[in-house]
Amino acid sequence: MINNEITSKFRELINLPIPNGTILNGEIIVTDHQGKPDFEAVMERFMSSKSGHEISYSVFDIIYFNGAKIISLPLLERKEIIKELIPEDCKLLNKVQWVEGNGVQYFDLIKQHQLEGIVQKKADSKYQINKRSNNWLKIINYQYQDVYISGLLKRNSGYF
Repeated sequence: MINNEITSKFRELINLPIPNGTILNGEIIVTDHQGKPDFEAVMERFMSSKSGHEISYSVFDIIYFNGAKIISLPLLERKEIIKELIPEDCKLLNKVQWVEGNGVQYFDLIKQHQLEGIVQKKADSKYQINKRSNNWLKIINYQYQDVYISGLLKRNSGYF
């Protein structure tokens, strides 16, 4: 786990309705006008709480619950705990939606909406801190664009 405390940058997260001793794994998101994640807006909000961007904390896993480390529980059991913790999604705190099976169709949908990608996780996988595993696979929607770069050299009064 990276020890990079940034709570002071997102003060609205301080009093989330979760039990003490709970550590959630998630992502802070700011959405654009189409509801898509906007990384530049997150960075703007990170740099200044006066930016006006509203954040969402989207939870995809849980590491500690009520002071107990639960990383050895299978993913589906951890997801059930998250459902109990966050029974109703709201703008500030929500659960990342997931689907079981249909990975190819789901990834096609991600590509259609030009989103970043998906993470496939085995249903019985344990949470492995600071380790990569074949139980969790990040599938990136690589997007390419042709760009043309040109340059201009302006000479002024004979000086180079």
